[in-house]
Amino acid sequence: MGTISRKAAGLATAVVAVTALCLAARPATVEAAETETSAEVAATGYGNWPLHANCPVDHPAILASPPGNYTACVQFSYGSQLDQLKIGNLKLRGGGSIRSEFGVFGPSPDNNTAVPSATPISTDMWITGTESLVSPFLLQSLCGLLGGSGPFPVRDGLYGLCLDIADQVGLDKVLSVRVEPAGTPSQFRLSGVINGGPALNLPIKLRLVSPALGPNCYIGSNARPVMLRLNASGPATYHQAIPDDNGFAVTGDIYGFGADFLDTSFAVPAASGCGNPVMDLVLNRVLGLPSASGRNSASVARLVSVQSTTAGGTELFESLEAARSDPWWPWQ
Repeated sequence: MGTISRKAAGLATAVVAVTALCLAARPATVEAAETETSAEVAATGYGNWPLHANCPVDHPAILASPPGNYTACVQFSYGSQLDQLKIGNLKLRGGGSIRSEFGVFGPSPDNNTAVPSATPISTDMWITGTESLVSPFLLQSLCGLLGGSGPFPVRDGLYGLCLDIADQVGLDKVLSVRVEPAGTPSQFRLSGVINGGPALNLPIKLRLVSPALGPNCYIGSNARPVMLRLNASGPATYHQAIPDDNGFAVTGDIYGFGADFLDTSFAVPAASGCGNPVMDLVLNRVLGLPSASGRNSASVARLVSVQSTTAGGTELFESLEAARSDPWWPWQ
């Protein structure tokens, strides 16, 4: 292939990848267009592998997965502005795509063990509603609970101290919350992705971002994560199958959805590490933490990409290595 046509193919691939992400938010409408997209992707030499560039195919457990086992790379992308989290009194919307990437191996697509990526991905989310974490009146009322009765008590000076701390933190101003992985995803079920139902358990933690809080102010931790048990609220409305370009027995599948992954069952622990115990106390009072199951919710838009094989873990490894050897691999 000539240099110009090779570059054109690479550009077409980039366009196809973006198009696939956009199409995943709605049902596919033209079957012929899907076939054309698959052909264009296949012409590049690396197929669907760019979406799984960080897959842990070299993990010993993946490499040891025998023929007959289900072995796969999986990426969940949870939309962008459509993402919504409610945690205690805190409501968040997506500021970027929440993604998780991991490998799985086991007897079947619904019975497997996950292996985390070496480069987990995190994202920022933003406060919704009034452009502030809490209204000034609510802040005064909640601080008042620390100092006595009524919304504006001054007994013991705790009310004033609470307001001073809240002002330092910026609770009455915009505050971002960084969503970070807090462990390895588990209980991946491909049937839930395709048909609707339980699809993935995703452990996360949330870092409250403010200069006054320092770098270690978290809701949840690796030891005690916020565990989202994501259920697909409907079947996949878009599916694209992408064959391996280099002859390996590996298939790429992209699933898109018009509904959301949902969870309203998770509990949320108290915030900690936010400067000092008093700061922790104020934050948890304002945020309504800890928050029991039933008071929180997650609703996230979704795209799921899977590279899978039943020919063994080495087949998956060699397929990715062959794709990466292509001189026009996107991240060379």
